[in-house]
This record gives sequence, structure tokens and C-alpha cells, in this order.
Amino acid sequence: MKLVSNLRLRLSETQYVITIVSRTYEKASMDQYLAASISLRCEKKIYEDSYIDNLTGKGSMNPHLKKMVAKADEMSKEQKESILTSSLYPIEKVDESQRFVYLEQFGVSVFEGNVYNGNLSEQEKLLKSLIHYDGTLVSVKTKSLETANKEDNFRVTIDDEEAVIDIGLKGKAKASQSLFKEIVIQDVQPSPQNQEIMKTDVSGDGWNLLTNSQLNGPMKSLMGFYGNKTDKNYYLLTNDGIKRTELGEAFGLYLYRDSSISFLPENSDVCETAAQFLLSSKKINEYKTKSLIELLSVVSAKTALDCANFILSIKDSRDIAVFALNMLKKGTVKGWTDESLSQMKLFADQKSLEIIYGINKSLFTLQDMLTMDKTILVPGDRAKVVKHEKERNAQIDFIKDVNGEVTIKALREQSGKLKSNDDVKEFRDLVKKLIAHSKESLLDASDDHINSVYRLAKRLKGLIPSIEKQISEQGANK
Repeated sequence: MKLVSNLRLRLSETQYVITIVSRTYEKASMDQYLAASISLRCEKKIYEDSYIDNLTGKGSMNPHLKKMVAKADEMSKEQKESILTSSLYPIEKVDESQRFVYLEQFGVSVFEGNVYNGNLSEQEKLLKSLIHYDGTLVSVKTKSLETANKEDNFRVTIDDEEAVIDIGLKGKAKASQSLFKEIVIQDVQPSPQNQEIMKTDVSGDGWNLLTNSQLNGPMKSLMGFYGNKTDKNYYLLTNDGIKRTELGEAFGLYLYRDSSISFLPENSDVCETAAQFLLSSKKINEYKTKSLIELLSVVSAKTALDCANFILSIKDSRDIAVFALNMLKKGTVKGWTDESLSQMKLFADQKSLEIIYGINKSLFTLQDMLTMDKTILVPGDRAKVVKHEKERNAQIDFIKDVNGEVTIKALREQSGKLKSNDDVKEFRDLVKKLIAHSKESLLDASDDHINSVYRLAKRLKGLIPSIEKQISEQGANK
């Protein structure tokens, strides 16, 4: 069996700093150029000092130039000639920026991401071929800093004989089983329930070392659940899907591997288990509604219905009600609760309303039935609708008749000439209101509005005899 995993290892490492001395050139300054010229042309130091004394006198330039000439005297003739011909002054650079690490347990050194056998501090020739410097190399020295145990994550390939650890960018180091057990870090103890779902076949890639943070975090989430007897995995509901965690035990290690499962028809079995978990645990109301709808879209109709019924029984939810309506249109008719049907009814189109009416007629008021096709109504409800329409039409006709009578008899104009009293004042006010309402279309008005205008017209009808009598009496007195 072969396992590829990301594991946390504790390695003993010694860091080395490399001191590199190299000889290179920089542009020569005027005093460097002058010093090289004096050193090259004066055969003895006494002549140099005499020349400098004559050239500079006793000023501050005198000791400085003598010091510069003394340095030039230490150079070779070729170097001094190079200064005069190319204006390049030789310098030595000291670089301590480059380092490497020696891993004692594996007997390898890591330099710039690459792995080399042995300790580079003991391999001067190899080290010189690896370092970077300018010009000509003068010397290379190494100095070790303190040795420390460091923890880090490494990609490890394990089989029955050894472990191969990826170190650096390209390098690998091998460890025996005994050494591997010493350097690997694991201090977790899975619960009995977790141990029950441990797999022994953990070959392949993607496995990670099980940690306490994994056990105490995702593995104890309120939105997590275990699979059934045939599906020995742990699942965690997220807003984007389901995260599956496989647990395994191999080479004395507890491991886990995560993968993502989307809300798709091909994953309906796991989605079904997830939906039933939400329902049985009563955590369904804590789950994001948009994600819940995506989940319920790929589970069985019964489970989706049960979940929608539960949500709609405890709160108003337009999104869940619309989802339930879509199920209704697709043929899921039986099993809906009155609470669900009542919320579905709020967002239903005409076709859906008729389906809901067929399921539970008691949810529908007379006003609801007035907008529906009479042919689908049961006889009792149909009779109520017909009676209502007859009464409504009779009220509209009465309003029109009263308005016509007032207009034809010119009662409004004549009442304006009458001496004011209670009946006259009320009549004038009612006529004004009735004329205003007569400009509206009563056919499209609400029942409440028609009832209001009908009462106005009825009262006005009762006042007409009194107004006519007063008009007649006024005419006789003229």
C-alpha cells in the first residue's frame, strides 16, 4: 500500500551562514588613480613620500594620499596598470546574505530550495559551485547558528518500507519507518464514533494528518452528520454544497481527506441524507434558504415536501412557498399541510389556485372564488358566487337608476333654489358625492366601494320625495 499525504513533521535543523569574499572592480576615483600612478612610477617609498610632499605640501591631502599610495603598493603591477588604462579599482566584497540548512536526521543540506547529500559546510568544492558572487572568488567560510527543532508541513509518500519527504522545491529525503515515527507529529485521539468510520484502505493522494482542530471544528459542527452503515464518511453542510470527510488509519497515523459534493442530481443519495438530517435534527430553519432550495431540488419529492411543510409551519417564507408551488405544478399534490397551502395561495397563479382549491376548499373565501372559473367550483360555492354577482349587479343598477332620476328631473339644479334646511343640505351633499362616483367605473370597483356608494344612493332615494315636495310648494307660492 502506498500513501501520499501532507504531514506535519518535527525536524532538527542547523542553519549556516555563508561568508563569501570576492574580488571585483569599481570605477576608480581621482585620488585612487593618482595613487596607482605614483606607486607604479616611483621605485622606492622614499621617492613616493618626497613626490607627495612636493605635490601636496603639508595640507590634509598629504597623509590621505600617502595612505592611498601605500594601498597601491600592495597591488600587483598588472592591477595598477589596469587602473591607469581602464580606471577600474580592485575591491573586495564580503557577502553574508546566503544561507543553507542542514537536516541532521536525513543527512542532507537545503540550499535555495534544492537538496544536497551531506553537510555543505564540509564540502567546500560543492559549496563554491553553488554560491553566487561578483568578480573573482577569494574565500568561502561557513558558520553554524543554533540547532533547533522546527515543525512544518511536508508532502510525504509512504509505503511499507520507508517514507519519502519532499524537501525544498525539487529535493526528496528518505526516512526509515522507525525514523519517520520519531519525526511525525500527531497527538489526537479520535472518538469511538470516529474510529468506527476509519478506513484501512487509504491509498492515493489528498490525505492529511488528522488534527485536534479538525476533530474539534468541522467534525463537531452543528451542520455535520455521519453517513449510514454502508457510507462510512462524515459530511458537513455548507452554503455551497456538502463537504465530505473520509477518515483513515495507516502506518500508525490517523488521517483525513476532504472532497466537495455539489447539489446535483448525480449526488442525490447524499443530498437526500443531508435533507433528512436537517429535518430530523430540526436545524433546517438555521440553514440558508437559498441553499436549502438548491438542496431540496435534487432530493425525493416526499423529503422535499416534508422539509417545505416544516419551514412553512413555523414561519412565513415566500421563497419556500414559491418552491412548494413549483412542486405542486409538477404533480406533487398530496401531503401539503394547511399552513403550507395558505402560504402557497398568496403567491399562486390562476392555475395553481385551482389546484389548491381542489385540495382544500376551506382555505378559500368568497372573494377568492369570485376570480376563479365557475366550472371548477363545487355547487355550493358556485351558488354563493352567482348570488353575490346578482346582488352586486342589482346594487350597481340601483345606483345608476337613482343617478338617472336626479339627472332627468333636474333635482340638483332645483334644490339649489330651495330654502336651506336639514333635508336640503343633506340632499345637496349626497348628490355631489353621487355625481363624483358616477364618473367612476363601478364594474371594476371593490365590493366595499360599491356597498358604500349603494348606501349613499339609497339614502338619496329616500330624500327625493321630500325635495320634490318642497320644490312643488315653492312653485305654488310664486
